[in-house]
Amino acid sequence: SGAILAAGLIFFYVTTRGGYSYLTLFSIIIMMHLLVSILHGVVSSYQGSTPPTQKPFSIDPEAAKKSCAMVVDELNKFFVWYFDILSGKNLVLSLQIICLLCVTWTIGSWLDGSTLLLLVFCGGMGIPVAYQNNQALVDSKLREAKNHIDGLIEKVNDKIPRAENKDSPKKST
Repeated sequence: SGAILAAGLIFFYVTTRGGYSYLTLFSIIIMMHLLVSILHGVVSSYQGSTPPTQKPFSIDPEAAKKSCAMVVDELNKFFVWYFDILSGKNLVLSLQIICLLCVTWTIGSWLDGSTLLLLVFCGGMGIPVAYQNNQALVDSKLREAKNHIDGLIEKVNDKIPRAENKDSPKKST
């Protein structure tokens, strides 16, 4: 609990006194995590030792229920992708992510949270004008999306077991 308190105090100090935005802090932390992981693997290989090889974290699909097997599969794919980035196996993608984090760091240092909220609000006010200019296209795309969602809802409802409906009224004897 002492470490959590210290981390909270550091976070409070950095955001209030240091002037860092949440976006900047998030970018810095993730970038440092990525850089340390990649450099550890690269330096270990240059020193002649082999970097530790380990299996990426994964969730056992057999342990998961059938209803969430697809989610577990997607999570396992994400864990393998993330492990490849951290281990430096996919160095080009790692460098692209580092560049993206540098851009978000820069944007976060230029704009604080209230400015970003103001920009989102002003952008949101432009939505009605964009809708009026492209009303036919937007309506057709929304109709397609609604039909697709209705089809998905119908498929889900068909798979849910239900009791039979008895339309006939009870006979009195």
